[in-house]
Amino acid sequence: MSTGKESSRVGTKVGAYSLERAIGHGGMATVYAARGPGGATFAMKVLHHPLTTDEIVVARFFEEAYLVNSVKHPGVCRVVDDGVSEDRCPYLVMELLDGESLEACLAARGKLTVGDALDIGIDAADTLKAVHAAGIVHRDLSPGNVFLTTQGTVKILDFGVGKGKALIAKTLEGSLLGTPAFMSPEQATGSGKDVVDGRSDVFSLGAVLFRALSGRNVHDAETTVAQWFSAARKAAPSLREVAPDMPEEIVRTIDAALAFERDSRPDAAAFHASLVSARAFLRGDVGAPAETSFVAMITELRDLQKR
Repeated sequence: MSTGKESSRVGTKVGAYSLERAIGHGGMATVYAARGPGGATFAMKVLHHPLTTDEIVVARFFEEAYLVNSVKHPGVCRVVDDGVSEDRCPYLVMELLDGESLEACLAARGKLTVGDALDIGIDAADTLKAVHAAGIVHRDLSPGNVFLTTQGTVKILDFGVGKGKALIAKTLEGSLLGTPAFMSPEQATGSGKDVVDGRSDVFSLGAVLFRALSGRNVHDAETTVAQWFSAARKAAPSLREVAPDMPEEIVRTIDAALAFERDSRPDAAAFHASLVSARAFLRGDVGAPAETSFVAMITELRDLQKR
């Protein structure tokens, strides 16, 4: 829920942009639909005012712009401008996306069809390949920052806790960054900067797909602390345990991504290849539709929201 301070920005100008409406609100920032000087519309992410005195938070916020803009891939949302508002709140200006988060879709549906989940996973893994090739680890992949557009594309958002190799040293040793329900064991233990790499993101994407396919989380506990404990100490259950009718090819692919030991997991390229193979298996042997259908899911969700 937006605070009065954040709501009061609607109808005002921040930098050269007129804020037209709030479209998202999180723990660190509020996102607005903003109109630029030439009439084009953008998304503007404004850091919450109480966080502006934390130098580490502000640095991470601005680092997002430099991190994502170094990745040449359509699966990331490029930052086109940045600045600081008159009341000293940092902001980022990005392309305005039309669609819904995977989190919203799962909240409405519980789980996805196997075909939709694989299509989303393949696009997300392909983006991770490019992100990791640029020396970046996202560190906080969850359904909330996997965005499904009405054009049928998948975007990975919120690189604010992501780290490039040259920036990791600026992160406090043992800091816990990420969303516990989708966090890799090495992130949950806070073992240090050297143990978190691209395979940590693979675990998180595997956990996202586990949730999408089964309707439950890998770390299925009632509190954040319990989720953290589960992530740090417990091996992920096999997808077979919660989705007994799932084809074996898909079970093997997701289970491999969720291996407790980082070195036992595939990298993003290998995970992407396995997902592509699993989709080919599904279409060949199960007869799933060849067309991506999550655009229809977005339309269905919006119809529900209007009721």
